[in-house]
Amino acid sequence: MRKVAIVGGGISGLTVAYALLSRNDNLKVAVFEGDKRPGGKIWSDKTHGFLFEKGANGFLDNKPRTLELCKSLGINPLRSNENARKRFIFSREKLNVLPESPLAFLKSDLMTWRGKIRFAYELIAPKGPEDETVADFVKRRLGKEGLEKLIDPMCSGIFAGDPYKMSIRHCFPAVKELEQKYGSLIRAMIKLQRTSSPHLIPLSSGERGRVRGKVGLAPQGTLTSFYEGAQAITDALAERLAGGIKLRTPVLSLATHGSLYQLYTPDGVVNADIVVLATPAYESAEILKDFDRELSKSLAGIPYAPVSIICFGYRRDKVGHDLNGF
Repeated sequence: MRKVAIVGGGISGLTVAYALLSRNDNLKVAVFEGDKRPGGKIWSDKTHGFLFEKGANGFLDNKPRTLELCKSLGINPLRSNENARKRFIFSREKLNVLPESPLAFLKSDLMTWRGKIRFAYELIAPKGPEDETVADFVKRRLGKEGLEKLIDPMCSGIFAGDPYKMSIRHCFPAVKELEQKYGSLIRAMIKLQRTSSPHLIPLSSGERGRVRGKVGLAPQGTLTSFYEGAQAITDALAERLAGGIKLRTPVLSLATHGSLYQLYTPDGVVNADIVVLATPAYESAEILKDFDRELSKSLAGIPYAPVSIICFGYRRDKVGHDLNGF
């Protein structure tokens, strides 16, 4: 029986372990997690009747394999309703509804009239190179205010990223393709809305899908979670893996001994035929620094954006307006 050691007990490590055990009875799989709990960045906390998400709060349902995993685990996903499509951006000391039509855009207080008028230039703005940063693309087509008020918040919300460093071709490939094909995003939207036939355009990196007269920057799919919180999926995985998870057992370094890998932990050395690193790149870099310096250096060079999550809870009777939005 071959031994597989998976380093990292977050959603990636737990899913890999579950998939391997589901498909091959001839494996002995162990998951090594340095924390006192499995789940990694998925962590749902219930306090004083409120459900707080300390990390990821859900997933998009446009990937069927995630839904297949839920079905296999016997847990029921909960999709957001239509109210979640109503988005808000905090600007100029208030929450502003993200406009969904040209008329709503003109009436919106999100942008100044100067910024709105700048959008008209988009019709004649020149095409850019095959790839460029999101910031360069948006400033050229929509202006600096369009970048700061509309696109920068979206990049932060979707990618926790910096539009001045992100690739437009890889982050928003559909938008870049529309510019290359039609020369103008506004003209593209008008033409696509006038036709009833589906248009095959890339929705995200590595994925293609049919969109009927609908073009937008946001990823396709419905935000989905679970009634008990996002942690329901990692809890279900951990339950299926039973005694195969070793908590409070970080892997400090890696070596080889003959045909086996040796994992060095505070509790001693563990041998394995196969090792899967399901840890963040910077943690993998530390584990591999004496095993493969070049690989460790490459992993250490992958940037991670810092994210702070702040949760507030309010009694419903203290809020006088509706809560229909995202």
